[in-house]
Amino acid sequence: MTRPLLALHAMFMHGAAMAPLAEALGREIIAPGLPGHRRGPPWVEGRDYMEQAVDAALAAMPDEPIDVFGHSLGATVALHVAVARPEQVRSLTIFEPALFSAASGAALNDYLMAMKVVSDALETGREGTAAAEFHAHWGTGAAWEDLPTNLRKTILRLIPLVPATEPSVVHDKHGLLPQLRTCPVPVLVLQQKAHQQLPVMASICEGLRSLLPHVTVRSVAGEGRHMLPVTAPQAVAAEVAAFWADLP
Repeated sequence: MTRPLLALHAMFMHGAAMAPLAEALGREIIAPGLPGHRRGPPWVEGRDYMEQAVDAALAAMPDEPIDVFGHSLGATVALHVAVARPEQVRSLTIFEPALFSAASGAALNDYLMAMKVVSDALETGREGTAAAEFHAHWGTGAAWEDLPTNLRKTILRLIPLVPATEPSVVHDKHGLLPQLRTCPVPVLVLQQKAHQQLPVMASICEGLRSLLPHVTVRSVAGEGRHMLPVTAPQAVAAEVAAFWADLP
């Protein structure tokens, strides 16, 4: 029987967005929604968001070891899953994890300055400005005005997640980084080939290379920038399949 794939999506996306990747890999998919997202549990404001997201992912896992894929915020959730339940994770592939605490130097400082524009806009009630600015950094490269109406509405509704996730993804509230040093799971870290738009990602991936004891870091070419798992699933799947082929 084919082993299913647990796929954890990016912020503002949904589990079904991972289906083309799973299809390219020939796997059935288990794709829980992140809290507040389509097919996910409600987002309980006031409770730590990362804890809610990890709980949702753990609840979806089968008892037998499974391959896990995570994209962006979903990749950070997947890292938490791997350290919480390593015996249930056969392998972990993460594409450009939103784990800024693993970055350093000018790339991190520049990113934090850019995100301050988002947080300042939210604090002054300018959700539209915050959403458009965030999309400019993390989207496919398409203009904000050209996005489907439903996607713009989703981003506007969930844009408060950016400050809500900062304690975990920027400040490592849960102490994930030191736990990664002893993570027994084989991990593939994927990043887009060109980092002109997101230099902080190169820093994050290098940080993870130094932390994880069983890690491979590779680059993927394709159109769609940070959203390659959605826009170029075949290219991403090729790297994942090669990684799986080398597993015992």
